Amino acid sequence: MSGWDVWLLGIALAMDCFAVSIATGVSTHRVLLWPMARQSLLFGLFQGGMLILGFGCMAKFQGYVEDFDHWIAFGLLAYLGLKMIYESFTEKKPSKKATVSSRKKKEVLTMATTVIMAIATSIDAMTVGISMACLANITLMLVCHYALIVALCSLVFSAVGLCIGIYGSQKSNWHIEAIGGVILLIIGIKILIEHTT
Repeated sequence: MSGWDVWLLGIALAMDCFAVSIATGVSTHRVLLWPMARQSLLFGLFQGGMLILGFGCMAKFQGYVEDFDHWIAFGLLAYLGLKMIYESFTEKKPSKKATVSSRKKKEVLTMATTVIMAIATSIDAMTVGISMACLANITLMLVCHYALIVALCSLVFSAVGLCIGIYGSQKSNWHIEAIGGVILLIIGIKILIEHTT
C-alpha cells in the first residue's frame, strides 16, 4: 500500500466515527470539552488498536493463504465497502419524538456509552487488519505505522463530527458512510489488480 492508500483507508474507516460523532453532537447540544476530547481519543485509540489486533490474529496463518491472499483482501474490503454503502442508503431517520426525548438526557457522552461506540465503530478496522495480514511484505512495524494514521484520522474526524452535530450543521443527505464504502471498494480493486497483473 502506498502512502496515499493508507491515508484514504484512514479516512474511509473514520467515516463511521464521523457519522456517530455528528449524531452524538446533535444529542448533546452543548460543548463539553473533556467528554468530547475523551470520545475523540477513544475512537482513535480503538480504530488503531483493532487494526493491529486484526493483523496479529491473522499473521501466523499467512503462509497457508499466499496463493489467494489478494482475493481475501479484496473480498473483505469489498464486503465492508458494500455494507457501508447499503447501510448509508437504508438507514432510517430518527423521528422528531425520538430527537426530543434524546435532548432531555443530561449526559450523552458518558464513559460507558463512549466505549461501546468506540468498539462498534472499530470492528471494520479489525477486519481491515486481517486483510493486511494476507498481503505480502506487510510487517507488524508497518501495520503499527498504518494504525497510527488510521487513529489520527479517526480522532480528527470524530472531533469535527462532534462540532458539526453540536452546532446544528448536520447534512443528512450527504450519505457519508457511502463515501467511505466507495473508498474501501477502490482500495480493494486496486489490490486485486496489483496482484493479478
